[in-house]
Formats: sequence, C-alpha cells, structure tokens
Amino acid sequence: MPHVALVAFTGLRVVDPELRALGLSLPGLRRRGEAIAALPSLGLLTVAAHTPGHWSQSYHEAPGFDQELVERIAAERPALVAISALTASIEEAYALCAALRGRGIAMVIGGLHATAMPAEVLRHADVVVVGDGESAWPAVLRAAERGELGGEFRGD
Repeated sequence: MPHVALVAFTGLRVVDPELRALGLSLPGLRRRGEAIAALPSLGLLTVAAHTPGHWSQSYHEAPGFDQELVERIAAERPALVAISALTASIEEAYALCAALRGRGIAMVIGGLHATAMPAEVLRHADVVVVGDGESAWPAVLRAAERGELGGEFRGD
C-alpha cells in the first residue's frame, strides 16, 4: 500500500529580514494567527478525502522546518509527500523538499504560492499543483503509481 504524507506549513511569519531586524512582531495579528493555526488545513483535508482507499495517509502540521519533521516523515516511508504552503512559509517548504528529495522521496507542492509561481516551485519539488488541488490530485496519484511523477498538474 503506497503512503502519502500531507504537510501543512502553518502560522504567520515576518519574512522580510529588515522588518525582523527592526523588531516587527505583528502584535495585532498574533491572536488571529493563533486562531488560524488552531484550524487544520482544509485544502489538504479535502485532498485527503480525494485519496483512494488503497493509499495510506498521514497529516502533519508544521509551524516551521526542522530535522524532527524530516525524520518523522521519512520514518513513514512515504511514496509521496504533498505540501501546502503560503508565500511566507515557502522557503521552509523548499527546505523540507530538499531534505526529503535527498532521501529519494517524491515531493508535491500546492497552494497559493505554487499557483502564482509554478516555475519557481518546480525548481524545488517534483510536482507543482496549480489551482484546485482536489481536481488535480487523482491524476497526481495515478502518475505516482506509474512512476511518471513530474511537472505541473492543473486543477479545474
């Protein structure tokens, strides 16, 4: 039975180094960010619902990239890892891709940043899903099962 690990990079971040150096802390958004982070990634949960029963699945919320996340996912021996990331967390998603691709694990990235910047994403992942993930997901899984995973998959 093939396994897919679904990874949601969660939380708000100040990604501009100059703003971080100035001490920008987003105080008005902190409570909102905590509330949002308490919710699961509905996009990935929808993708999970569209995954055929012969695939096993796991769901990981990642407030950031670290080696523990890499080891936890790699221990599952997934055939595929699917990441959902916003622009603020895309560098962490790319770091996870590099770590897991180095172990021979196929990587998929979808979400708003992937839809806006598919060519950039393909420099880091095997597959980019552009648009609605749930409509593209069955084709991604079929390609993975055939060993033909790569490139851009477009949702309806």
